[in-house]
Amino acid sequence: MSPETQTLTFSQHIQAPPEQVYRAFTNATALQEWLANMATVAPRPAGRLYLWWNAGYYTSGEYSTVEPDKLAFTWHGRGDPGATRVQVTLTPKDGGTLVALEHSGIGAGKEWAGAAEEIKKGWKSGLENLASV
Repeated sequence: MSPETQTLTFSQHIQAPPEQVYRAFTNATALQEWLANMATVAPRPAGRLYLWWNAGYYTSGEYSTVEPDKLAFTWHGRGDPGATRVQVTLTPKDGGTLVALEHSGIGAGKEWAGAAEEIKKGWKSGLENLASV
């Protein structure tokens, strides 16, 4: 990844225990409830992650960290100039879970402008959906 990259950060409080939120990021059926129209996952180090949406967008990646309180995976979406990295940290808080998500390695150049905006909108909407389910 280029030294000129940006990291987008998001946080969302979820009224569910960390174990359930962890499942939402590691179970194909659960991912389809809040994030994508279809999902295939193998949540283990070097395991795959495929997500796709009916609107024509899709992404693929590979899990690098799979722990009860932290997940990390690569993300290479359709039309993205390159692969990026997503890290999710789950912290018990106020009877629920605080989800902190960092999407890093996003280029700062004009070729990344559209992708960066879509990533922002996607995670914001996705995490709000997660909180509602």
